[in-house]
Amino acid sequence: MKQISMIAALVAGLILMQACGSKNGKTERELSAGDSIALQQKLDSTKAANDKVERDKARAERKRLADERKAKETYDRSGVTIYNRAEVKPSFKGGETAMNKYFKDNLKYPEAAENKGWRGKVYVDFVVGPDGKVQYAEITEDTDPDTEQAFKDEALRVVMAMPTWVPGSQQGKKVAVSYNLPIEFFGSEY
Repeated sequence: MKQISMIAALVAGLILMQACGSKNGKTERELSAGDSIALQQKLDSTKAANDKVERDKARAERKRLADERKAKETYDRSGVTIYNRAEVKPSFKGGETAMNKYFKDNLKYPEAAENKGWRGKVYVDFVVGPDGKVQYAEITEDTDPDTEQAFKDEALRVVMAMPTWVPGSQQGKKVAVSYNLPIEFFGSEY
């Protein structure tokens, strides 16, 4: 809607300029050609900005729906409670530095994507069980639907192959806790 009103305002301005005549010595044809190029550049810029806003809105809505869905799911397939938040969160053994090293050593940039220069970000939900094992990994709605499938497959593979974590706990008891992890693919320079 904003884009339509912006276009209408630019067209009205262009018509007004032509009606008033040229005051800088340019011929009417030169003024129209220059104004047409400027108008097209402004429209292209406006469209790009509007596209980004729409993508951001769509991502926010996907995240809202995913969070809503996660809040409702509190049991695994065998009836064990899965905590969305626990008093003590699960952690990768060795901390964030060790996790980054794990991804650097194990994440493989898909060859087809590398040849085309693609990049992407995949969000993976999984559960760290009371035994510290990663279970139930899945790609979340936060992930852009246009993300290359090879990225999604590789993200799931590497998450499911993770070593045992330090499990989360609730009231001193080890419990299953859900975890969300973004995985970025920038290229083979990993």
